[in-house]
Amino acid sequence: MDFKMSASGYFCVISFLLFMILASLTGSADSYLGFVLLWFAMLLYLLPSFMAAERQHRNTAPIILTNLIFGWTALGWIIALIWSCTDNTRVPS
Repeated sequence: MDFKMSASGYFCVISFLLFMILASLTGSADSYLGFVLLWFAMLLYLLPSFMAAERQHRNTAPIILTNLIFGWTALGWIIALIWSCTDNTRVPS
């Protein structure tokens, strides 16, 4: 059985581990809420990258770079999102 984890799977595992570390270091409810909001913001920010990786887009690396470099602007994020939704995916062999 061959197990492969996707980019979004790695993100979820790493963010869960960070949450557990944060929970053990602080006991404040504000810390938990702040972490959850930060997690959702990062998930939304990286959504075009995750979509491109999951769909096996042929331009995954340029989409990820566009998302990371220009995603903080609304226009850059929208361009990366539309680009990741185009039908330029690898055909399974």
